[in-house]
Amino acid sequence: MAVGFPTPAAMPDGGRGLRRGTPIDDDDGVNRSARRDGVPTAVQPDTSPDAVVVVPGIMGSELVDAEHGRQLWGLSEPGWYVRAWTRPASLDALGVTGRERDGHVGRVRPVGLLRAPAFAPVLRGAEPYTALLSAVSRVVRHPDAVMSFPYDWRLPVAHTGPLLAQAAEQHLYRWRRHRAGSAGARLVVVAHSMGGLLSRHAVAHLGEQVRAVVTLGTPFAGSPKAAVMMSVGRGAPLPLPYRQLRDLCRTMPAMYDLLPAFPCVHRGEDVTMLTRADVEGFGADGDLFAQAVVGRREVGEIPAGQVRTVIGVAQPTVQGLAVAEGLAQPLFVTALRSGGGVGFADRRGDATVSREAAGVPGCRQRTWRSRMGRCRVRRRRFSTSAR
Repeated sequence: MAVGFPTPAAMPDGGRGLRRGTPIDDDDGVNRSARRDGVPTAVQPDTSPDAVVVVPGIMGSELVDAEHGRQLWGLSEPGWYVRAWTRPASLDALGVTGRERDGHVGRVRPVGLLRAPAFAPVLRGAEPYTALLSAVSRVVRHPDAVMSFPYDWRLPVAHTGPLLAQAAEQHLYRWRRHRAGSAGARLVVVAHSMGGLLSRHAVAHLGEQVRAVVTLGTPFAGSPKAAVMMSVGRGAPLPLPYRQLRDLCRTMPAMYDLLPAFPCVHRGEDVTMLTRADVEGFGADGDLFAQAVVGRREVGEIPAGQVRTVIGVAQPTVQGLAVAEGLAQPLFVTALRSGGGVGFADRRGDATVSREAAGVPGCRQRTWRSRMGRCRVRRRRFSTSAR
C-alpha cells in the first residue's frame, strides 16, 4: 500500500555515480559526452545506461484543480495544510465524482511529487521523493535519464497504469536519442507502494524493454490498512482529520485497488477473504470493490525475473482485520495454515504493508528492518543491471 512513504536505502547493489574526464562509449558504438548542468562529464563503467522512471505511491503526488490551479493536495502551498485542518469541507474537492467514475476525468491535475516545504519540517519524514530522485540521478549517465511520474492517485490502477506505460515508453524513446543516452538502453522502474501496481501495465506493454522494476513496499496482495482507512480514517501519511479522510477514501477507486486480496478477515476460528458485504458493512462502496477485484484479475503479474522487491520486516504492521458493528478493526497477526488448522503469528512488515503482501514469489528481494520513511539513501545501493 502507499500510505507511508519510504525512502529506501536497501536496493540491489550497483552504480557509483558520475565522474568527470573521459568520454562515453555507448552500447551502440557512438561516442558521446554526457553533461551534468551543462558541464562535460564522464561515466564510470558501472554507471547505468538505462532510463529510469520513479513512480510514487498513493497520496504521493501533488494535485491541483485543473481549471483554477488551486492546490487540492500537497505541501508546497502553506495555506493548504491549514485549510485541511480548519475547514470541514477542505478535502471535498478531492472526492471522486460520479462523472469521474464514468470516465470523464481531467478535473484534477497532478503537478509533481509530494515535497515537504521549509514551513513544515515535522512532515519531512512523509516525503522521501526528493532524496530518492537525488540518489537515483547519481547512478545514471545524466539527470535527464530520470523521469518522475506524478499521477492522479484517486483514480483506479486500471486507468493510470496504461498512462504510466505510455509515459515510460516516450521517456525511453527520448533517452535513447539523448546525447548521453544509448540506443541499447532499457527501462528501470523504481516504484513506491501503489506505484508498483501501476508498473505491471508498463511491463505488460513494453515487455523486455523493461530491464527491471524495483518496488519499495508495494502491496502486491493488498493491505488491510486500506480497509482501516476506509472504516475510521486512520493511517494516512499526513496527520489529517479522520472523518474527512475516511469519507474521501471511500470515494476513491484507487483505495479499493489496495484492499487485501488474501485471507485476512478473522471470523471465529477461521480466516477468510474480505467480501463485498464486509466492505459495505463498514460504509464503503460495494460497486467500487467489485470493480477492483475484476481489474486485479485482468492485469498480469510482473515476471519474477524482472522485479526486485524491498520488503519491510520489523515494524508493527496491520496484518488482519476483524469486521464487526460497522468497523474494520486492525489486527497485528498473520494467519498461518498448517496441518488443517490455523495458527497466528506477528510477521510484521514496514508499518503499512505486511511482509507476505509485499513479496513476489521467486523474485530477488531485500528486507529492511527500519520504517521505510526513515531509511537513508545510499549511493551504492542501486543497480539497473540484470544479474
